[in-house]
Formats: sequence, C-alpha cells, structure tokens
Amino acid sequence: MLKIVTDTYQLHKKVHPIPLKESFATAQNMLLWLLQNQSNRSARTIGLASNQLGLKGRVISVRRGHKWHMMINPSIYSTSEETAEGMEGCLSVDGLYKIERSTSVTVEYYDIKQKALMRTRLDELDARVVQHEIDHLDGKLISDNYRGVK
Repeated sequence: MLKIVTDTYQLHKKVHPIPLKESFATAQNMLLWLLQNQSNRSARTIGLASNQLGLKGRVISVRRGHKWHMMINPSIYSTSEETAEGMEGCLSVDGLYKIERSTSVTVEYYDIKQKALMRTRLDELDARVVQHEIDHLDGKLISDNYRGVK
C-alpha cells in the first residue's frame, strides 16, 4: 500500500517527465490510492502530486467537484497578474500556511481520457490547487516560503 511521503529531503527533489506509458501507470496508482482512502484523509484532499506517494513521473490529480482529473506533465502556461493570499494545507507537511498565488492560471498537460495535450484555464481554488501540486513536482513545499503559520 502506498503511503504519503513526509521526508522533506525526498520532497525537495524535482520530478522529471517519464514516458507516457509509465505516466499512465503512475496516474492509475494515484487514483487507486485516492479511492482506497476516501474515508479518511483523502476525503478532504483536493490535490495530490505523484512524488507525495513516492511515484515516478510528473503527474498531478486535482479534484474538481466530485471528479478527479489526472494531469500528466503539467506546466503553468500563463498566470494572471492578480494574486491573492490563502491558507493552504498539505498531506506531506504539517500545519496551515498563508500562501500568495495567482488567482488564475492556464495549465498545459496531457489528458489521459482525451489522449491529447490540453490547455485549460483555471480560476480561484482550482488555480491554487494546480499551482500547489506543480510546486510539489518542482521540489517546492508550502513550508519553504510562507507568510505566517496559522
């Protein structure tokens, strides 16, 4: 059974892309973990990065409504100039942190269902979650650069 990684040394390592076929396996393992853990922590979880489960590949999962959206090799294509501070928590890091992020982002990623490269604009909470999860893939944690702890 996969477990959440809390070792900051491991989490600070940048995750590199791997072939799509291997990324699909990573995405399937992430989704399986999310479904198996619905009754506990993941019930409150709205995002997850592959390295939080010790898996290879640049894959994130973002809950939008009641569905999980898997994004392979995501990258921020553009951000809004407008930013907002908000409290963020993390499965891998204890505590809540006040983090300033762009209120809108366009993210580019490979979509498993459509089997295509997608570019999607996200706003508010969805934008915040995607930025948080891509930070994980880039080896950045919310505890690295926060503006106070609640």
